Amino acid sequence: MFSSSAAATFLVLGVISSAAWAVFRWRKAQHAALDPAVSRLYRDITPLRLDWKSKEQIQNAPLKGTYHLTMALQTCSFDEMIDMDKTYMDKVMLRRQILKSETRTATQANPVASNAVHELYEWMFGVYLPQRYPTMFSRLDEKGVLHNIALNEYIPLTPPLDPVECLTILGSHVDTDFLLLLPVADPKARPTRALPTPNPAFPYHLHAYVVCFPSGFDMKQKFGLPLAAIHRPVPGYAQKLEKSMDRFFTTLPFGKVVKRANWAIQQGPALFKPSGNHLATTLKPETMAPPKHEPTEQELKEWAEDAEKVVPEECMLRSERQTLHRLERSGALVFAFKTYLYPLPEVKAAGLGEDLADSAEGLWKGSVPAMAVYKRGVVWARKVVEYLRAP
Repeated sequence: MFSSSAAATFLVLGVISSAAWAVFRWRKAQHAALDPAVSRLYRDITPLRLDWKSKEQIQNAPLKGTYHLTMALQTCSFDEMIDMDKTYMDKVMLRRQILKSETRTATQANPVASNAVHELYEWMFGVYLPQRYPTMFSRLDEKGVLHNIALNEYIPLTPPLDPVECLTILGSHVDTDFLLLLPVADPKARPTRALPTPNPAFPYHLHAYVVCFPSGFDMKQKFGLPLAAIHRPVPGYAQKLEKSMDRFFTTLPFGKVVKRANWAIQQGPALFKPSGNHLATTLKPETMAPPKHEPTEQELKEWAEDAEKVVPEECMLRSERQTLHRLERSGALVFAFKTYLYPLPEVKAAGLGEDLADSAEGLWKGSVPAMAVYKRGVVWARKVVEYLRAP
């Protein structure tokens, strides 16, 4: 007959054993190799022998008559993640200027994301670019470098220890902006592998980025925030997208890549636009923007004054080609986007004037009419639509 103390001892040992087994299984999952077929997706990149100097920009803007706030995601391959064209040289030179003059706005990294940043660096320079664009990038393994043929520069294949330096090099050679997210709130937490799960301990937070071409947002203010807080100014996000976005991010499987596109109208050709492309409503900073907005008299007055300054011929159609995928080793999510600018005279000459005019008017017709405020349609729409439809 066991004594009560012995029974208690066995109970404690049982609890400890169960906990130890749970920890063992968790650690095993953290280091588990992917299915070989999935792992190959990260390495079997289709070569594209591109003459980048003559490649025109793609027409990326999703012009639709009615604007509905949806994720609008499409599955794609890793081949489609990075797009190159004849604007590469000019944009990379501009990116370098921005990284030098706007360093804190253009790139930051928390310690928890260091492994993920190093992994992205190794994969982009060691695997993706030399395989996808062999006419632009060539591995010189004997020297431990990647030759950027377009710029005649050499990039170390081994990432620098400093994650910000890694991001700066990425931003200096790739005309794409990168944001890395992890399901961790503590910026100094020990890096662990993020696995797809419907029930993460925390929502995904932005822990590292290199963004040279922001469109109406200051990355310093987004750094370290969870998805919902990042999207706080977006009208209707809480009602229309928050739950589905959180669920999609947390469960995105390894080896899957999705893409989407957006559009905006901006005044002038600046690619670095940390402000000016969006209008914030008169809400408290911690309040999620609602789907509808009743403007104040002061807002109406300010919008009318700003509208008088709009010169359609100087406006640009701006569009981002966005992708999302999960890194193979760290499990961090990489949100990447390339920015395109199209002068409105060129849009009109290409026969897309009516489509863009319909899309502009559609901002008021969809499920989130406050989007007409957020996208500044209340300022530019009247003059721009008239211009696009004029003979």
